[in-house]
Amino acid sequence: MNKNLLCLLLALPFSTLTFANQSQVKSEHTNKSISSFYQTEKEKGWFWYNEPLEDVKELITKQKLNIEPEVIKNEDKNKPKPLSQAWIRANYQRYLDAAIENPNDKKAMLNYLYLEKYIQDTAKDFAYARQSAIFSDPNLDIVSSRPTSSFGSNMMNNLADHNKDELLKGIAKESGIFFFFRSDCEFCEKQAPLVELLEKEYGFTIKAVSLDGLPLKGTKWENDYLTNNGQAEKLNIVRVPALFLATKSAKVAGIVQGIEAYPMLKVRIIDAAKRADLITLETQQLTRPANLYQDKNGKFAGELESNYQLPVNK
Repeated sequence: MNKNLLCLLLALPFSTLTFANQSQVKSEHTNKSISSFYQTEKEKGWFWYNEPLEDVKELITKQKLNIEPEVIKNEDKNKPKPLSQAWIRANYQRYLDAAIENPNDKKAMLNYLYLEKYIQDTAKDFAYARQSAIFSDPNLDIVSSRPTSSFGSNMMNNLADHNKDELLKGIAKESGIFFFFRSDCEFCEKQAPLVELLEKEYGFTIKAVSLDGLPLKGTKWENDYLTNNGQAEKLNIVRVPALFLATKSAKVAGIVQGIEAYPMLKVRIIDAAKRADLITLETQQLTRPANLYQDKNGKFAGELESNYQLPVNK
C-alpha cells in the first residue's frame, strides 16, 4: 500500500503540469482567435455581421410605383428609407465594394450600376430644380448683377471703364501722387513712363522723390525731383518704385510698392482714394463691371457724368 501511495504522489505533479499546459495552450488559442476577430472585423463596428444587399432595381421600381411595405418592424423604424440620401451614404460603399471584389458576379455589378445611375439621375434632377429656383429670383440670378453673354459683359466692361476714367479725373483734382525712386533702380525706370501717363491722361500732379539724392536719368523727372527728407521712413517704404496718393487735406494712402501694369495702377489709385476718404465704397463700385444696370425707374444707376465732381468733405 505504501508503494502504491508513493507512485500516486509521484504521478500527481506531472498530471497537474500536463493539465496546466493544455489549459494554457487552449487559452492562448482562444485569445488569438478573439484578437484575430477584432483585428479583421473591427472596421465593421456594431454591424460586423454581413447584412444581405438589397436589390437596387427592385427598390427603384417600388419607389416609382409608390409601394410601401405594409408592416414596419420596430427595429426598422430608425433605419433610413431605401434610396434616401441617408440610405445612400450608409450603403453606397457596400455596393461598390461588392462589385469591385466580385467583378464577375453579374448581380453584384448590376446592383452597383443601378445605384450609380440612380444617384446620377437624382443629381441631374437636383441641378435642374436648383437652376429653376435661381431663374425665379433675381436676387439669386448672377445675370441680374453681371451679364454672362459676351456682348452683355462687353457692354458692362465698357461702362465700368468709362466710370473709372471719369472718377480718376475727379480724384486728380483733389489729390496728387508721390513717386519714390532710386537712381540705380531699373524697375523705377520702367515704371516712370506709366506714372507720367497718369499725369497726361487724368491730370495728376506728380512729385518724384529720390531716395539716394540722385536723378532718374531718361525720365521726365531727371532734373525735377525732390530728395528724401524723412518721408520714406514716415511712409514705411520698404522697396522702390513706390507710389502714394496724397489728398489736399493731407491724407496719404499707399498705391503700390513695386512695379505695376497701367490698368492695375488705375484700380489701385481708386482704392487708395477710398482709403483716403476721397470717395465712398458705393462710388468705387461703379468702376467694377457688375450691378450697373438701369433701375426700375429708368435711372442708369451705373453711369458717372463727364467732369464728375467728387462728393467729399474738402
